[in-house]
Parts: sequence; C-alpha cells; structure tokens
Amino acid sequence: MSVQRSFCRLCHCGCPIEAEIEEVRVSRVRGVPGDPVFRGHTRQKGREYPALHADPERLVTS
Repeated sequence: MSVQRSFCRLCHCGCPIEAEIEEVRVSRVRGVPGDPVFRGHTRQKGREYPALHADPERLVTS
C-alpha cells in the first residue's frame, strides 16, 4: 500500500486529500491533517471516491 497526496476534483472546493492505493486501486481517501485551511476535513463526495471509481456501472468511455 502507498499513500499519495492530491486534491479532490469532484466539486469546486478542491479539498487536499491523501489517497491510499493498493495495487492499482484507490482503497481509501482522507483529508490531509496538517493542511492549514481544511485541517483534515473533506466533503462526503471526496470520501466516496473509492466506491465511485470501483462501481461496475461507471462510465469509462464517452
């Protein structure tokens, strides 16, 4: 497992996140505790990212 820092792109807030990655999939998303603005908080949409990404009905082509 590795942890990558990024930011959530699901809404306009752009919350900083830490994504836990197992093999090639995101397994968990959490806020960055040391962030001076968000202080480890994220919106629900961002925390649901692993489930959205793994959904078998997700649109993968357009």
